[in-house]
Formats: sequence, structure tokens, C-alpha cells
Amino acid sequence: MKIYLAREAGFCFGVKLAMEMARKTKASIDKPLFTFGPLIHNPQVIEGLEKEDIRSVTTLEELREKDHVLIRSHGVPPEIYAAFEEKLIFYTDATCPYVKKVHEIVQRHARENHQILIVGDPSHPEIIAVKGWSGGRGTVVEEAGDLQGLSLESRVVVVAQTTLIKDRLDRIIQALTERGVEVEVYNTICRATASRQEAALALAKTVDLMIVIGGKHSSNTKKLFEIARKNGKNALHIETQDEFLMKDLKKYDKIGITAGASTPDWIIDAVVRKLEIEGEGILMNDNSEMNELMEQFDENYNVPRTGKSVEGKIVLISKDELIVNIGYKADGIIPREEISDAEDLDLNTEYEVNQTIEAVVIKKDNGEGNVLLSIKRIAQKQKWDELEEKFNDKETVTVKVNKEVKGGLTAYYEQIKGFIPASHVDVRYIENLAAFAGQELQVEVIELNRRKNKAVFSRKNVLQREIKATVEKAWENLEVGAVVKGIVRRFTDFGAFVDLGGVDGLLHVSEISWGKVNKPQDVLKKNQEIDVKILDLNREDNKVSLSIKQMMENPWKVVAEKYTLENEYDGTITGLTDFGAFVELEPGLEGLVHVSQIAVERVEKPSDLLKVGETVKVRILEINTEDNRIKLTMKPKEAPKKPEARVEKPRKKPEKDPVEKVLEELKEEKEPMSAFADEAFDAFDAALAEAEAEEAKEAKKAAKKAAKEEKAAKEAEVEAAPEAAVEEAAPEAAVAEAAPEVEEAEAAPEAAVEEAAEEEETK
Repeated sequence: MKIYLAREAGFCFGVKLAMEMARKTKASIDKPLFTFGPLIHNPQVIEGLEKEDIRSVTTLEELREKDHVLIRSHGVPPEIYAAFEEKLIFYTDATCPYVKKVHEIVQRHARENHQILIVGDPSHPEIIAVKGWSGGRGTVVEEAGDLQGLSLESRVVVVAQTTLIKDRLDRIIQALTERGVEVEVYNTICRATASRQEAALALAKTVDLMIVIGGKHSSNTKKLFEIARKNGKNALHIETQDEFLMKDLKKYDKIGITAGASTPDWIIDAVVRKLEIEGEGILMNDNSEMNELMEQFDENYNVPRTGKSVEGKIVLISKDELIVNIGYKADGIIPREEISDAEDLDLNTEYEVNQTIEAVVIKKDNGEGNVLLSIKRIAQKQKWDELEEKFNDKETVTVKVNKEVKGGLTAYYEQIKGFIPASHVDVRYIENLAAFAGQELQVEVIELNRRKNKAVFSRKNVLQREIKATVEKAWENLEVGAVVKGIVRRFTDFGAFVDLGGVDGLLHVSEISWGKVNKPQDVLKKNQEIDVKILDLNREDNKVSLSIKQMMENPWKVVAEKYTLENEYDGTITGLTDFGAFVELEPGLEGLVHVSQIAVERVEKPSDLLKVGETVKVRILEINTEDNRIKLTMKPKEAPKKPEARVEKPRKKPEKDPVEKVLEELKEEKEPMSAFADEAFDAFDAALAEAEAEEAKEAKKAAKKAAKEEKAAKEAEVEAAPEAAVEEAAPEAAVAEAAPEVEEAEAAPEAAVEEAAEEEETK
């Protein structure tokens, strides 16, 4: 079984508009919505609307003050509007635009006192409304026979019901002409109705069974059924898919389907699905056989094809559209948006009646029975040719971004709308795509489908090519040792990345200054332009090593020229340890103040007296440029004192200074000197000095004691001469008795040095 769906079937424009307006209005009010008469001639749809609290009324008496009512597509006479306002009833006007057009025509001619003939069903709500707008000058006629006995003026104006069959209108016009009446005819028949009937006629002649879907009381559906029954083999009128049994239809090989203007798509789809599932049917609308039939139909009726260029004469100019005679039974309509993007364009100034123009067909039926045309797309067609050429040659084009949408940006190449995916907007992730709105961008066309009116652009591809070219050029201008300008782009814990004009180089934190830098952000700013020296290049790995400090003089090379021993200088404390304080004299030049050199009095912990960042006065005790070491003191400088007499004590001096001996041994082992080792050696020097001072102190005490004893002995000799011999031995005995203490004092420095040396060797 093959299933064919008529090209024009289902809701017309006016019905769709009324349905949309009803639902939008209901969503905006917190109460029931009433329609003045059934909104649509379809019981299934009406039932669904009632569930949405959209109800139908037929008289004004059913409405109360402040109720909200929707005027359906058929329209109402002017007295109904007046009644709504008098009774304070809110209303939404959903009158079909084509019906409104008929109202305007009869109202204008009524003011000019012309006789008006309204062709249509006198009981139809649309005709009742039209007659109401004719100001008493309108007469309704349904058939040519109704003209008999009617008093006619020499000139009459004729309008028709929008759903009228054109043959009936033609017969009435012919009868008027035969009576010698001058006729001004307005063909107000909706093209949607005519197209639906023509499509049903063409399809009925090619299938074995024609199914017509629509309300049993819908006049336009009944007309479709009449056409199908007269021109086809078999016809079936149903409202829903439940009204036929599949076993009765399996004998038909080709089944055609059409639907009235009040039939929603979901009912049509339900019928098609039943035929597909239960009847194992196949929808053939894309079949070449069906396409051939439709093409023959188009040619017979001179139907313009979508995308085809046509010429026509302008017959009417309004504020928002041009109406063009294109030699087809339906006029062509060119809405403002298909003429130009300029909002202030005055169509009456730009165009003239009877002017010949070229336009392209967008739709054969715009839902109102007219052919939808476009002037703007003539130029667009030329731009498509240009864009296709750019696409084939992989050339870049300039587009203007319209706005952000889901997944990317919309952008226009002249009149051609395209899409830039979010992943193709930039080489990096962009969080705020809306910022590109209104910008012009250079892009590459990466996908083009003229038939589907689809164009996809990429800015990322263009940027990547530009970056590659920039990088190649930048590498050519780089060489080790050169000083170049760069811009700080981003920071890390270990340094800053600097843009050298397409190539990023790393400025390590240790290469920023000769002084100590904790974080690169402390001395540099993002987007700051700086001079840097290239230390190393690795093009294969795309790595560049940079330095700032290598462009500055190393402070250790001139330290001896700028600083002298024993002079006092200002310094900044940069660090504190248990054994001392580190003081910076200038960036890159740092010395150590041992804990014993902080103050005259004993200091347990440097942090008890000092703070990092504090400025202090220091003197240089020693400068070692070989090991980059400076010994400092914060003790005040004292005037030299006269050396006191001291008792020489017999002690065995070491052949070589213990600290120097340890240093020599470490140097012979050729082990690297760590900062901690430097600190330890400073501690050794201090310990040795302290031990020597203690030794001198003890020797002095022993000498005083011996002198005192000698004095006492002399006094005793005077008193007791006989015991002189014994007493003479006393000093010697005292010296002998003090000898062990002296030896112990002499051994103390050596023991301290040996103990420190053993500790350092262990480390």
C-alpha cells in the first residue's frame, strides 16, 4: 500500500493564527477565555480547547462584565465591538487578515455610496460580519439566480466569501456583465482554499481511494469530499482514524489523503500512522512518481516553483508589502522583510504601481493563498554564488555577528545567514559569546549546503593560520643573546610567560632579578611590556628561555669596590634563623649576621629582637667574593683597648687553626659548599673566639690567686721565719695545683672544633 498526502492539507493561515492567539491569550489571563462562536469546525479540537478552559459562546447574554473573549477568524460586525465596549468585556481580535481586508473594502465603498454585492453563504458567520461592515449598502447573493428580480445600479462592487469556489464567483460576474452592469470585482477568495481544492483534485485522479479528514459540519471539508468523490474512484470522509477499519482498505494499492482547513496536523498524522502500521503502508510523498505528478500539475496550472525567479508588475503598494501580478491566478506578495533590512524604507517612495520588478519565489502558498516572493533574495542568490566560490577556493570572508544562540553565534554574509559553532569562534574557550554581537569577523566557510540554505563558518581556522604564520616569522627573528621586547601574558609559581610576537618565552623566577623574588607577580604585571635577553632557543620543542637579570651588572663582581670593611651600611632583614639574620644590602647582595653579632648582650633567638623587612645598621666584617659570602655585625664599633697583662700559661698550640683545617679537608673532598655549611663555619669562628676569651679569663683569675697567696706567704715569713722553708714551696704548690685547670682550659677550644667538625662530617 502506497500513501500520498496532498500538498495543501490541514490548517489554513487564519485558523492557525486564531489557535495561536487563543492559547497565548489564555496563558496571559487567570480566568476562562471565551470564543464568540466555535473557534474551529472540528469537534476534537473544540474538546481539547475546553480542557484548556477555552470555551465557546454564541450570544452576548452569555458574557459578563470583565470577561475576556476572543473574536474568531470569521470576524464580527461592528456592532459586536460596540457591545463589548459597552458591557466592559475585554476582547482579543483574531479575525483572519484576509477577512479584515474584505471588511476594509466594503466599508470604503459604503462611504462612497456604491452598491455592494457580497457573494457567499448568507448564513455563514463570515458573510454576516462582512454585510455588517457594508453600512447597509451590501446585498448577499449565493448563486447567479439570486440576481433575478434584484434592482441593480449601473455600477456595482463585488466581493466574495474567502472560502468560495471561484466557479461560482465567475458565474455571477458573467450574469452581471450580460445585464450590462459595470462590475468592479475584488477577488477576495483565499488562495489557501483554492490551492487545497486543486491539490485534492490532482491527487484524486491518481489514487484508488481518497480519504478526506475534517469536521462533518465543516463547509470547506465537505467541498473537498465532493471534489474527491466526483473526480476519483472512491472517497471516504472521516473525522478521526477510528472511523475506518484497516481490513476494508487493504484492497487499495494507492491511497490519497487531504484535510479541511479546520483539521489539525495531529489528526492527519494519526491517520497516516494507522495506514503505515496496520496497513503496512509506505508514505510516498518523496517518491519520484509522485513528484512527477505534482510537477505536471504545477505546469498545467502555471504554478511558480520555489527558488525560481519571476517577473511581475506591482499592482498595489501598502506600508508593509508589495502585491505583484506575476501572470499566475494568485498574486505575488512581497513583505517588507523580503524587500530590505532597512527599517525606515518608504515603499511608496521606492516603488511605483505598474513598475516591473524581478523577484524569487519563496513559497507557492504563504498560507493565505498568495505566492510569497522576495526581492532581497535575488541579491542573496548572487551572494550564494560568491560564497560557493569562496568555499571551493578556501578563501576567507567577512561576516557580521548577529547574536548568540544555543551552541554558538549566528552571522551574516551579506543576506546569507550562517552559523559559527562555539568551538570555532576562537582558538581558546570563550565564556561570553554574546560579546561578539555586532562585530565583523574574518571567517572560513567550512560547510555549505545551498539547497538547505545552510552555511557554517569558522573563525578558529583563520586564527590558527595567522598564528602559524606569525610564529614562523617570529622564530626567524630570534637568536641567543639578543635583547628583545616582550609582553607579560601569564604567571606561574616558577616564572612568567612572555609573548615575543607569536612565540612565548619563559622568564624563570630566578632570572628576574639578582635579588630574591618569591613570586613573579611581585615585580611584574600582566600585559606589561619588558625587555628580556634570550638565553636559550629550542625550536623543535618551541621553548625559549629568557632573563632580565642577565642584562644587569652582577653585584658580587663590584662588591669590593662599593663596600669596605668596618664601614656602617643600611640593610633590610630578609630572613631569620636560630643562628642569625640574613640582611640584604642591595638586590642580589646578602650577608649573614651571626646570632653572636646581633647585640653586645647574649641573644637567645634573633626573632626576639628582629623582624623580617626591618631596616638595620650593619658593618662588614668579611667579604668572600669567591664563595659570594659576606659576614656582618650589628654590634657597635668600640675604640681599641690597651691589652691587659695576662699570665702566660703553658699550653700546646695546635699546629694549624682547627677551623682552617676542617675547611681544607672539605675542599680536598671537593664537595659542594651548601648555605648551611657556610652558616656552620661562621658558628665555628664564633665558638673559637668565645673559647679563647674564656681561657684568658680563667688564666687571669689563676694569676690573681697566685699573687694573693704569694703576698700571704711573705707576711707569714715575717711572723714565722723558721717555717720559711716550708712556705717557700707554697707558690710552686699553688701553680702545680692550678696546672690541671689551665690544661683543661687550653683543651676546650680544640674540643669544640673537633666536636663541630665531627657533626659537619656526619651531615
